[in-house]
Amino acid sequence: MKENKRNGSIILPPGVRTFVRTFLYTIAEKIHEDDWKIIFEIEGEKYILYKTTGTFQYPIPLNSTVETLLIETLSKNLQFPQIGTDESGKGDIFGPLVVAGVKIEKKDLKKLIELGIKDSKKLSDKNIQLIKSAILKGFKYEVVLISPQKYNELHKKMHNINRILAWAHARVIENLLSSTDASLIIIDRFADTEFIRSFLFEKGSKKDYIIEPKAEQYLSTALASIIARIHYVEYLKELESKYNMQFPPGAGEQAEEALRDFIKKYGTSALNKIAKLHFKNVEKIKEGGNRPPS
Repeated sequence: MKENKRNGSIILPPGVRTFVRTFLYTIAEKIHEDDWKIIFEIEGEKYILYKTTGTFQYPIPLNSTVETLLIETLSKNLQFPQIGTDESGKGDIFGPLVVAGVKIEKKDLKKLIELGIKDSKKLSDKNIQLIKSAILKGFKYEVVLISPQKYNELHKKMHNINRILAWAHARVIENLLSSTDASLIIIDRFADTEFIRSFLFEKGSKKDYIIEPKAEQYLSTALASIIARIHYVEYLKELESKYNMQFPPGAGEQAEEALRDFIKKYGTSALNKIAKLHFKNVEKIKEGGNRPPS
């Protein structure tokens, strides 16, 4: 009986999907295709490419030919070593804002593919926990974690979340470059490119950059997004334990309900320690608006 293999998956950048698909067509023994996906059978194993999302699912360990294809495709026209940066907590009322930066070498791509590294928003917290140890022990990274209280102080001074983010990304990059080196830095763009570059410190300002939306298509930035998420979730769990409450993600109805419950238990003055106060629904609830009838 054939031993079951673990499956991995990554999201292929749009610019390489056609090339990968065409190559797989040439080496597959069997191909099954429908409107949503293509299944390539190679040496008895199934490799699935989802057409809309670009998700590529594969068995671990990878077929050596497919492994080489992915490594060469995902490293094409990129410099190594490289640093990727991304953030977590930006759209969440509760918890900190976390920016992470991580350095990878070209030789790390094999490990990243095997781990199934992709944008943290495409991974459940459960799946992140399964690869957490390999990530935190296997790569050089830096984190800037801004607690809710510190975040609120900075927002009062800077009046803009993008200024906070630009400073935090620049700080993470400079911290990494103080102890290591990189030829290329990739940032998931959250504001105008020149605005982001204007915050860079001395070492960071001398490097080559890719600054573009959805930069999690690059494995270094996807890895940074996971590291940021790990630290965000750990800090949030500490808050939940301290206040004996659940703090839902996002800024929707569940988060609003948790805000009301928190105020009932601890008062509005304690909000500064657990929430980002500039969110409009936080301001309304803090002022007594949108309260459910008693």
